[in-house]
Amino acid sequence: MTNISIKKIRVFLAAVEEKSFTRAALRENISQPAASIIINQIEEELNTELFMRQGNTRKSQLTPIGVEVAETFSQIMISYNSEIEKAYNIPLGKTKAKELLIQSAYADAISPDWLAAFFAMHNGDHINVRVLDRAGIIELLKERKTNYAIVDGAIEDSRVEQITLLQTNLQLAAYDAKALSTEPGHLEGLNADVVLYHDIDPTGLQRVKAALRKSPAPFSSTDVKILQGQAALISVLTSSERGVVLPAPLAQKIAATNETRFDSIDIQPTIGLDVTLALPWGAGSRLDQSILRDISLF
Repeated sequence: MTNISIKKIRVFLAAVEEKSFTRAALRENISQPAASIIINQIEEELNTELFMRQGNTRKSQLTPIGVEVAETFSQIMISYNSEIEKAYNIPLGKTKAKELLIQSAYADAISPDWLAAFFAMHNGDHINVRVLDRAGIIELLKERKTNYAIVDGAIEDSRVEQITLLQTNLQLAAYDAKALSTEPGHLEGLNADVVLYHDIDPTGLQRVKAALRKSPAPFSSTDVKILQGQAALISVLTSSERGVVLPAPLAQKIAATNETRFDSIDIQPTIGLDVTLALPWGAGSRLDQSILRDISLF
């Protein structure tokens, strides 16, 4: 086993998880021939075939022994990441306190009950809570400079794992939201100006922009406006002439805590956002995920 490095194990597990040698190579930022060579080396080291064959062609399906090896390698990576995480918390001026980052779009809406349950899972360890925009959170996760984060949408990076907590929807909010469109909630029939709240999963934003550009001018010929910050958002909602696209939890929280009167309705067709607990890869095995899902996040 001395010739099977962590890098080789990552390539092997990527092939297992992606069920494709091409996608595994892309995920690990190597060429497909290089990935094949690595898997050949592992099979030679273990003196057995780990993937099924069709003639001389290796298939992505594991052999029975391959399944057992994959399980062993997964445990090795969990232990490896756990130890690496410990190393990051050793001296060099670093605090041992853990950190939970919350995407700004959801920061004010998180349930105290959910936070209490999350804190209780850590046996009295101090956890700092900080609000940050989505892009900043993802960079810190990739660099293993934070422990946990609540974000929406998928993070396409093998260094990060995600636990889906719930799905929420994007909404159209305005003084009179139903009057903004020929059909309530349908962006393609808008007859008024609309802006987008900035800190949302880019995939969701692109779906909104695509729908807006199918609506009458000026949306079809100009860039869609992006709204920065909740203060600006509340200011826009005081106007009866403009609408805002934003996540439902944010709309509900503003409605509950401000005197601003406005309506909010789900965009049609529905644009859903998965809200997840994101962690450095391998850290999720130490959490009781059922508790995180059983208590409502918002």
